[in-house]
Amino acid sequence: MTVRTARTILSVLWLAFAAPLLLILIVRQLNGFYDSPGSDIRELWNWVGQFVLPGITLIAGAWTVSTSPSDGKPVDNFMVFWAAIGMSVFYFVVLYLVIASQASTTQNWSESLKESALYLGLFQGAIIAVIGKFFIESARQ
Repeated sequence: MTVRTARTILSVLWLAFAAPLLLILIVRQLNGFYDSPGSDIRELWNWVGQFVLPGITLIAGAWTVSTSPSDGKPVDNFMVFWAAIGMSVFYFVVLYLVIASQASTTQNWSESLKESALYLGLFQGAIIAVIGKFFIESARQ
């Protein structure tokens, strides 16, 4: 597998998971799911900005760098690539579980988002580090 193919797979994976999540949140907002007394809808979109957009912007930023000769070379470190894939899938599953659990709990949605930030920040730091490592290593080949 070439570096360019691996980058494309990782990018498509993030977009394929992020786009439906964003659509679900938009539909929920339009349907009034997040209309509760004392809640501010900005909390939801701050959560999205904090836990969904950094990974997407890292990947988009990596694509804006001009093509390098390493794009056509085989991936040198498959372990980092597969770690990035596996951790990304796990991370999005957790994000979806946080959103899905809001429908079945008596807890206010804003409280569930605040509580999820306690562990999502840890996951996200590790995932961004692995994705960044993959993009940096693949550019240096």
